[in-house]
Amino acid sequence: MIVAPCHSAVQPVVPQFNDFALHAPLDSDCDDMAIKRQRACEHNNLAVSLIEEGDIQSALKYFSSAIHLDSKCVSVHVNRILALIKVGHVREAVEAARDATSAFEDDVSLYRKIGKLLKVEGQLAHSSLFLKHAITKFPDDTDLKLDLAEVLLELQQPSESLALANASINGNEKNPRLLTLFAMISQHQGDLHQMIHYLRDVVALRPSDEGMLMQLGQTYMSVGSFEKAAVCFYEVLRLNFANASCHFSLGVYYLMLGNWRAGWEQFEYRWRGAVMHDKPRFNGLEEWLGQDLSGKKLLLVQEQGAGDAMQFFRFLKNLPGELSQVTFVVATELLSLFSTSPLLKEIPFPLTLVDSISPEELTQSDYWVPLQSLAARLRLEMDEARVDGAYFSAPLNEPKLATTGNFRSTWCKRPRIGLVWRGNPNLPTDRWRSSSLRDWIPLIERADVHWVSLQHGNMSREEEDITSHYKIEIPPKAHNWLETAAVVDSLDLVIAVDTGVAHLAGALAKQVWMLNRATSEWRWGWKPSETVWYQNMRIFNQECLGNWKPVISELDSNLGRCRQRIKPWLPPANKVSVYQAEELFRRSQQSAAKKDYLHGRELCQLAHIMSPDLMEVTYELGVLHGMLGEHEDALKCFQTVARCDNAYSKVQKNCGLAHENLGDFERALQAYQRARAQYPEDEQLSIWIREIQDQLQTESVPVSDVSAIA
Repeated sequence: MIVAPCHSAVQPVVPQFNDFALHAPLDSDCDDMAIKRQRACEHNNLAVSLIEEGDIQSALKYFSSAIHLDSKCVSVHVNRILALIKVGHVREAVEAARDATSAFEDDVSLYRKIGKLLKVEGQLAHSSLFLKHAITKFPDDTDLKLDLAEVLLELQQPSESLALANASINGNEKNPRLLTLFAMISQHQGDLHQMIHYLRDVVALRPSDEGMLMQLGQTYMSVGSFEKAAVCFYEVLRLNFANASCHFSLGVYYLMLGNWRAGWEQFEYRWRGAVMHDKPRFNGLEEWLGQDLSGKKLLLVQEQGAGDAMQFFRFLKNLPGELSQVTFVVATELLSLFSTSPLLKEIPFPLTLVDSISPEELTQSDYWVPLQSLAARLRLEMDEARVDGAYFSAPLNEPKLATTGNFRSTWCKRPRIGLVWRGNPNLPTDRWRSSSLRDWIPLIERADVHWVSLQHGNMSREEEDITSHYKIEIPPKAHNWLETAAVVDSLDLVIAVDTGVAHLAGALAKQVWMLNRATSEWRWGWKPSETVWYQNMRIFNQECLGNWKPVISELDSNLGRCRQRIKPWLPPANKVSVYQAEELFRRSQQSAAKKDYLHGRELCQLAHIMSPDLMEVTYELGVLHGMLGEHEDALKCFQTVARCDNAYSKVQKNCGLAHENLGDFERALQAYQRARAQYPEDEQLSIWIREIQDQLQTESVPVSDVSAIA
């Protein structure tokens, strides 16, 4: 959100840091309100200039000064709230929001503006509380209810959002915002056809709304109505040919239908704000757009995830042989896999694989190009993506694979099948591509298969219990993709959702069955059973978004008749609350990662109530209390963890922080000393200890050597 300056004839002048006294607030006994308002605008504009320079702390002083001069200036209040959020002072921002609304008690637009600001800045829980309070003051304001309903939907509370939407229908049946909200709720529920119904109504009311036309076109494409999708996209471009998101969506449309030439050209719009906003800049190094590469050195740069990199790695063979050098910058965990690729023997130019590059090395290249732009730059057709056989390998004699040696050499009389049931939860679309291991129970209860987990990351307690019940083997932890490749190479089949492991298995030429969500990605096409990308991949398509049961049943049938099945797993009654608490805890961590600490704390508190013995939940609850300035509650959480496990990672350090924030420096010192005994290499602890010792010595407070738990 751009901080808006006041509308004033006064031109903002950026001050030096020592100029603040020159612009101090006017004397409080000044009665000329016109002058005060002008000076308030001046201070606001100066603060805006400082924010643009990154000096938010100084800007906050100017905003406070402006409010002192004119407490009725809306933009100053809003700007101050935004600045406080930017520096992480969320609690102070909420207090500033209360101050602002107390100055404009009857101005519903200010309540809406602040509620929206909190939402845009990721403070969804604060926005929800603020809007709920506003509705008590303005119970008949439909826009406030819709604002709150939108926030609740983002907080994963669709039932509450739907209730508010339904309560707003009376007399608002043709309200575009309300219809859009119903469309978003339908999307959240996985009902894309109902979503289309609402979006069509919105477009009928707003035929020139590019955003709604785009949304409708994308949803049409998600259900396979490609002609209708194209009509929407072409209409957007007729209205605004510079719409980058529409060009990108049109590229996806062409790629889904196999029109690669047109598709790759439009796919390049991903760098113009459609997907990625900031294209890399390499000290003025020119981007390769198809220029002659004879005798030139090219810098190739990975973009997006590991699966994308593995998929597009094949196009190195299409680069012209006249190149004198290619330097390929890839993620560290992909280096060893790429360096053992059989494809490297077919490449006629020298190739260097690195995970970073220095400014000096950059000057040695003539051009650079993103990996996923190769198809567009080389003007490739679909058939040119085919690779005969494997283009990655995991050699048995590779020294880097010593940790997987025993697993690979173990003989098994039953077919060994690897499983991946979920992807990276931090990706926006992961909710639809991932599944729950519970969904797979009708498949993994087969006793004629030796199941192997290829799942990346830590498992939940529920997943651990299910894998234990069905004796799913857990291979040694992989530290890079080459080690994962070694495990995959030893299997007879891989069954996976649309993740990097599915790409890896395909590139290793292993038999792989991929579970494809109903809203298929562009790379697979529409409802495919096979793909040009991987000859040994078979695709099983979901019909109804979010429902994996028919797909799992189809997989089971394709494995053939099973004579013996393991007794079905049922969640133990004493563990149901633990499983639910873990799910709440996972969502809490996601909210905290977005700096919505209030929502994170609310979810974590629910998880703690459900399962108070989960120390990781209690500890995280303490951290979130601390982030919100609730230091007494934070200390109680940390002390609870310390009583159960005095060696719990960083708990003594956080006990010290809580004590220090509460002004109890002696207990803070004792906690820090216990923490340093556990982590003697932590230099920050040593600094804190010295600072508190100096402070206590200055205050002449005797320090005792108490070793009890803080």
